[in-house]
Amino acid sequence: MSIKRIISIFRNDFVNSIRDKMIVYLMIAPVLLALVVRFFIPGYENISIKFGVEESLKPSIGAFLENYADVEYFENRSEIYNRIEQYDDFFGISTSSDGNFDFILQGNENERNIEIADGLLNYYSTPSVVRDSLDIEIKSSGKTLPILATIGFIFVILVSYLFGGLTIAFNMIEEKESETLKALDVTPLKLSELVVGRSILGYFMPIVHAYLGVLIMGFEGINMFMLLIITLVSSLIGIVFGFAIGFISSNQFNGITNMKIGLLILMIPTILTFFLPKGAQIFLYWAPTYWSAMALKDLVNVQQRWGNMFIQISGIILTLTIFILILTPRFKRTLKL
Repeated sequence: MSIKRIISIFRNDFVNSIRDKMIVYLMIAPVLLALVVRFFIPGYENISIKFGVEESLKPSIGAFLENYADVEYFENRSEIYNRIEQYDDFFGISTSSDGNFDFILQGNENERNIEIADGLLNYYSTPSVVRDSLDIEIKSSGKTLPILATIGFIFVILVSYLFGGLTIAFNMIEEKESETLKALDVTPLKLSELVVGRSILGYFMPIVHAYLGVLIMGFEGINMFMLLIITLVSSLIGIVFGFAIGFISSNQFNGITNMKIGLLILMIPTILTFFLPKGAQIFLYWAPTYWSAMALKDLVNVQQRWGNMFIQISGIILTLTIFILILTPRFKRTLKL
C-alpha cells in the first residue's frame, strides 16, 4: 500500500470538494444545524421530575410529592397511561390491587430521573424517623440535559457522519460522469489505497463537527476521549454509506435521490430510539445508526461507561460488517480494480 498514492487521492478529493457547491454545503451544514439547535433549545435545565397521580391518592402520596416535584392529577389509570406515552420523562402513580400504589414507567426514561423518582417513592415509604437527609440528596442532584437538546445534538452528529460519506459519494459520481474511473485500470492503484485515501475526508469532517457541536451547544462534563472514539467508529457508517451511494448512482441527480432514501432508512431508527420502550428496541439492532445514537445519548447525558460503550461500538462494527460483506462484491465489479 502506497502512502503517497493515498495522500494523492485525498488531496484530489479535497480540491474537488471545494469546487463543488453541493459538497461545500455538506461540509458546513452540520455546523449551521448546531447553531440552529443551540438557538432554539437550551443547553441545560434544572432537574424537574414530573408525576401523574391518580385523584384517589391526592391526600396521601400526591400531597407528599408536591413538596419535591411537579404533580398532575388524573381520574384513572388509563389517563395516566396516555400522558406517559408523550415524549418527555413522566412518571405515573396509580392505586394497586393491595391498596398501596403502583409506579408506572414507559420504559425509555432517563436512568438518572428514574433513580431520583424511585428515591422519592422509597423515601415516602420510609418511616419518618429517617427523613432528615432528603433535602440534601435532592438538592445535590445537579443538572440534566433536556431530551430535545439530546435529540438535537445526536441529530447534528449523525448528520455529520452521513454528510461526510456523501462527500465521498459525490466525488465518486463526478469521476463516473467524467469517466475518470476508466483511467484507473491502467494505473498501479489498488482498491485498498482508493478506499483508504477516499475515506480520510469522511473521517476528518465528523471529528471536526463533533467537537464544534459540543463547543457550540455548550455541553459540560462530556468525556472528550470517549467522544473521539465514538466518532471514529461511527464515521465508518458515513463512509460505507457514501461508497454505497457512489457506486449505485450513475449521476448527481440519481445520487441525490438515493441519498434521500438512504438518509431516511438510517435516521428512522435514531428517531425511534427516543420513543420506543427498551423492550421494543430490539427491532432497531440491525441499524448501525441506532448503536451510535445510544452511545452519543449516554455520553451527552454524562452516563457513559467504558463497558457499555464497548458493547455499543461492537454493535456498530458488527452491523457495518454485514453491510460491507453484502456490498463489497458489487463494489469491486463497479471499480474493476
